[in-house]
Amino acid sequence: MQKEQKRLKEPQKILQLQEPSKLEMPNFTVIELLQSINNLLQENYTDIKDDILTKLNKHLSDNFSMPDNAENWIKEGFHYCKDKTNGGCPFCGQPLHNAQDLINIYNSYFDQAYNDFINRIERELEGKKAELENIAFSQKTILQTALTKAGQYKDLISDEIFQTELVELQTNIESLQEENLTTAKNETLKTVKSSCDQKRKYPYKKVNIVGFSRLETLLFVYNQSLTTTKEIIDKLLKKIKTFKKQYEDVTTITQAINLLIDEIGKFEYKKARIDQNQDCVNCKKSEEEIITSEKEIETMKTQLQKDQSQYLERYFSQINNLFKKFGSGNFTLENAINNQGYLPVYSLKVKYRGVVISGDQLPYVFSESDRRALTLAVFWAKINLKEQAEKEKTIIILDDPVASFDDNRITNSINLLKETIVQVSQIVILTHYPHFIKRFCEITKDAQITVKYLEIKQDDTTSSLILSDRNNFIMSDYEKVFM
Repeated sequence: MQKEQKRLKEPQKILQLQEPSKLEMPNFTVIELLQSINNLLQENYTDIKDDILTKLNKHLSDNFSMPDNAENWIKEGFHYCKDKTNGGCPFCGQPLHNAQDLINIYNSYFDQAYNDFINRIERELEGKKAELENIAFSQKTILQTALTKAGQYKDLISDEIFQTELVELQTNIESLQEENLTTAKNETLKTVKSSCDQKRKYPYKKVNIVGFSRLETLLFVYNQSLTTTKEIIDKLLKKIKTFKKQYEDVTTITQAINLLIDEIGKFEYKKARIDQNQDCVNCKKSEEEIITSEKEIETMKTQLQKDQSQYLERYFSQINNLFKKFGSGNFTLENAINNQGYLPVYSLKVKYRGVVISGDQLPYVFSESDRRALTLAVFWAKINLKEQAEKEKTIIILDDPVASFDDNRITNSINLLKETIVQVSQIVILTHYPHFIKRFCEITKDAQITVKYLEIKQDDTTSSLILSDRNNFIMSDYEKVFM
């Protein structure tokens, strides 16, 4: 309301704002020019007798190494020859009285009608070609100026249709493919020049027409876009003129200001009444929010418990399967729940061949390998339960993961690594056990994965990481000496 009142008090500034100019649709004659050029290329000179043309072509073929350029060369010489009966050749100086048959052929071939035909074809082709070269597709600059001028009214005219039309105008301008159109024109022009050169060599013959279907399609789309853009500019201009018209009459402006002042007074009165009763409104609103929140809390608690149960069921199922996979097949892991407190407490229940093992007995029942297998199972369950997108960004670092494992457990662990490495970003393994590395190399030799081997080398002063070779780990001492 205040913004509208301010605009009404500054009508002169609004009236002085420039308006976008109407778009004058350009008349591109590209297709007409190309059709005219093709018509000229297809013209032939039918008045030349076949026998004269045959003799001339035979003479050119017998006496010129480059017949394509010979015709123009002879034409120029024939033109400059003063005495075609007793004179000499303007090129070599030899007398022409013994070449009257050839002179007669030239006279018949290069007569005035033929010269007029050639001159007209060349003149019209050059003119059409020059017109085609001068055609430019440069409406974007004009339209961008119109968009800039219309954009001055963006914050003044709050009409949604006006705002939408501004966006459509900008989109239409950006979609104009003037660069592609210019490229297509230039490519077509190149073909035109080649065809014109061919016509110049054989003006009496028809020359293949120039194809321009791609250029025609692009020009059609371009003209359609310009037509749509013109309609949008006309609509914007109409709304701008209607908007500015209300500021041309000072009396109308004054009345509008007074109406706004009255409306402001009414709103201030309503606001005062609301302010005086705001505490009660706030209290009532807060009570409603509390009731709603309590209901939401109960719903969320129920959902949380359900989600937790589902997650824990999957989690402990993963741990149990992985624990068995790592070689502890006689054990079963289950989820134990204690609901005696305010919140449920979740713990791990261990069974050995169906018999529950209490917590204080675990150190005596679990071997070192079982404890490490359980740790690895818990760790790997967390990885398996990650979302796929998160898993793809995960980097896993393991420090001697198979310490105290026997060969069977080591093999199972490496198979799991082989399955997991294609699902995560990277796995880094630190180990002191060459046997583990050798077994890893054997199992993964055909896998489609990238593996790098790094060794810590120590000298008298320091230690450093060096890039090693897979063979260093899989070859025996004898094989290394042999190599």
